[in-house]
Amino acid sequence: MLAPIIPGVNDGNFDMVKQVAEAGAKTASYQIVRLNGDLQPIFGHWLEEQFPDRKERILNSIRSSRRRTGDSRFGTRMKGEETLRTSSASNSTSPLPLHAKDRAGKA
Repeated sequence: MLAPIIPGVNDGNFDMVKQVAEAGAKTASYQIVRLNGDLQPIFGHWLEEQFPDRKERILNSIRSSRRRTGDSRFGTRMKGEETLRTSSASNSTSPLPLHAKDRAGKA
């Protein structure tokens, strides 16, 4: 399980996936970062300090995977509604098939 995946920040790092693939794993899963409650402004501030040129692109990627950054609706808050289409996590560069997972571990 790779979590939290932050689109545009750590979504292309497959070193750990490569290691578990070499150890015999057949698949891997990931969970996109959730920004519910007070986390959204804190995370936005962190992005502004660390990645000011990518802040809006990162937030838009999170929104597109969850409809909105602070989605707390039951049934969608842990898994989102779409895949991370534009990130490296959904590209074929991973040595294992990657699957989005919800909190209960369901694909």
